[in-house]
Amino acid sequence: MSHRFVSLQRAGGVATIAFSREEALNALTLDMIEEFDCLLAQIDGAPDIRAVLLRGEGRAFMAGGDLDYLRAAEDAPAAAGATIRSLNKTILRLTRLSKPTVACVHGVVAGAGLSIVLACDVAVAAQDCRFVYAYDAIAAVPDGACRISCRGRSASAEP
Repeated sequence: MSHRFVSLQRAGGVATIAFSREEALNALTLDMIEEFDCLLAQIDGAPDIRAVLLRGEGRAFMAGGDLDYLRAAEDAPAAAGATIRSLNKTILRLTRLSKPTVACVHGVVAGAGLSIVLACDVAVAAQDCRFVYAYDAIAAVPDGACRISCRGRSASAEP
């Protein structure tokens, strides 16, 4: 799979995953989620990787899901459902990753971006960081969340 919107760099035992749709403040599309999931799967099995760093290119970590992408879909409800299911699967993979994860965030962290940050082990925020729940503005519930037991193991990946 070619990676157009999510990149991976490895250095000194650290894998850095960068979201790179700067023109859209790194808002997620289905393709981005699938790229992110693919990279997480690669990292999980890599013995040379000891930690994972997540970051966003440009002015923001992530502005959430790309609502323009969903509105433009031929079948918007089906596209939204596929996107949410894929995001849930990827969030679950992130929470179960065998490596510690650090989200280095700046600018806007909204909606699905907030779900990704909350799935990481540690988050480090720049001074300009703004955390925006965002779901209530579109009459939605957190789509990237999965139920977590008090022992940190996922009980379900279904929305």
